[in-house]
Amino acid sequence: MSYTLNPPFTVVIPARYGSTRLPAKALININGRPMITHTIQRAKESGANAVIVATDHKDILDLAVRQGVGAVMTSDSCASGTDRIAEAVSLLSIDPDTIIINLQGDEPMFPGVHLSELADTFAYSGSEMATIGVEGLTAAQLADPNVVKVVTDNFDSALYFSRAGVPFSRDGQLVDDSSMRRYFMRHVGVYAYRAGFVQDFVNWGVSLLEFAEKLEQLRVLANGCRIQMLRLKDLAAHGVDTPKDLALVRSLLM
Repeated sequence: MSYTLNPPFTVVIPARYGSTRLPAKALININGRPMITHTIQRAKESGANAVIVATDHKDILDLAVRQGVGAVMTSDSCASGTDRIAEAVSLLSIDPDTIIINLQGDEPMFPGVHLSELADTFAYSGSEMATIGVEGLTAAQLADPNVVKVVTDNFDSALYFSRAGVPFSRDGQLVDDSSMRRYFMRHVGVYAYRAGFVQDFVNWGVSLLEFAEKLEQLRVLANGCRIQMLRLKDLAAHGVDTPKDLALVRSLLM
């Protein structure tokens, strides 16, 4: 397998206008700037060959253009960020071999260096997808269905993602067992794949496991594909899903 250090990649930022908990979330003010502009800046810091915002709203599109990045208008009926990226890939005729990093528009703090590391991990692995796992999962997070857990094999390929507490210890709590610590990781939903793969992904349709857990990465595993994990010791980033998240990010992001 050929491998090039620091492979070229494109960051695509899906950013929809509507949000149940935070209406017009991409445009919410964070310390004097709309959230999407912070996310664009993080993407630029990754060293990507290109940054593209895929959105369903003209105001977000115009902001992206003013930030000097690519922008494309996609349908407001896209069910997920991945669906939006698939539409953008089609509309822009992106080469199927292009490495795409999927960075959601509500990640204004995500370090650009980890986007580059993810592209590198993906290119080296030969897998169909790569994503991120963060060590240091606590017992409270293990029990929290809002924290997605990932279990890997000995080569850091994903075995399963779940909102449940996995791996489950039949004989007692193992989350604090030093010999088991590597198996307790939380998943961070930033993805790498090739542009051609995302078209396959949307054509497969929702898998039963994905429907049950509401985790789209399970569609990849259900169809026999491999997901390589970029393992991080910690991650100084906070996505914005709720008003509480927004308050935290405003206090941290300058």
